[in-house]
Amino acid sequence: MKKFLIFICIAFSLFSVVSFYGCENKENGAIDGNYVPVTEESYERILGLIDGENPVAGSETAFGGTLSSDLSADLTIGESSARISETETLKLQYLNELLKASLTGDVTVHADETFPDAFVGMIAGLFSGNSSEETSTDIGEINAVGNVSAFLDDTVTYLNAKITGLTERQKELLKEEGFDADEIGIESGVKYRLSDTDVKETALETVWGAVGFISEAIAKVKTLDYQAVNDYTTLFDIGFDIDEKEDGFTVRLKTSETTAEKLRAWANEEEGDLKDFFETASVSNLDVTLYLSFDGYGKLVKIAANGDIALSFSAGETPVTARLSGNATLSFAMPKIDFPSFDDYVDPAGNNDTVPPADETLVS
Repeated sequence: MKKFLIFICIAFSLFSVVSFYGCENKENGAIDGNYVPVTEESYERILGLIDGENPVAGSETAFGGTLSSDLSADLTIGESSARISETETLKLQYLNELLKASLTGDVTVHADETFPDAFVGMIAGLFSGNSSEETSTDIGEINAVGNVSAFLDDTVTYLNAKITGLTERQKELLKEEGFDADEIGIESGVKYRLSDTDVKETALETVWGAVGFISEAIAKVKTLDYQAVNDYTTLFDIGFDIDEKEDGFTVRLKTSETTAEKLRAWANEEEGDLKDFFETASVSNLDVTLYLSFDGYGKLVKIAANGDIALSFSAGETPVTARLSGNATLSFAMPKIDFPSFDDYVDPAGNNDTVPPADETLVS
């Protein structure tokens, strides 16, 4: 059972990594193939093919990838509701100690006039058990759209961003917190360039941390016994399929309509966080599909995920429902990054002559 729970945690952890750190979303979080149930023979075969030492494509001197995501989150607290949606594409290339990256994305936030106060009340209810205390944030209805394009040319960051839809009252509240939207010009858009070597170091640490996490997860998968995995995927109605080709293979994990209820039934007989979760929350939908694609050398070359998860719980006496849906794809192929002209980007500190010009050398 412990090994199987590790298996499940790996699947959902990878889904989280891909989904929340990911628009050019053309793959819709899926990898097409002729999938068949994994057998003991195919299971042993694919485990033998996976590179146990360095299972992710790329090296410490040459690495690249593209992450795209398209997500939406809906939250209803009593009679109040909000929706956040985002699309994002992140490209990264690291070659000969030079790091280049591009990020494009859009975020839309809509919340009705009563939602900010309801949200504060919900937090209070979760911690104190009483969400009936009235609050007043004076934020009002939210209808904001954020657009961003960011580029990293080794140690120089270029930012093109704007936020529209803010009310005058919301601008006042931001100003009280030290963010003057009008003075910065955030509604019409800002174009900044900043030179900072720490950005490169932080980005590389983040990338290698994520690669390390995935490598450790795959290493744990290689220790799992087929019979135990098969028994529990059957118990929880989780599809465990494979598409094998001459140049590699793709593994697919897919929940079913009964997976959430079967997890609840099992959790009721156990002690721990999972039991506590199901005692306080009701999962009305758990539709998640995860794909792991390997090349003929046993290197992980792509992760794709799509899902629709809905749950409900109570914050004090207030009913809360939440839904997360969307898809994401992470490819470990070296992308091409097209930098725009940065002639009209400025140093916000006013030292424009200290910022080196953009190096527009491209890596194919």
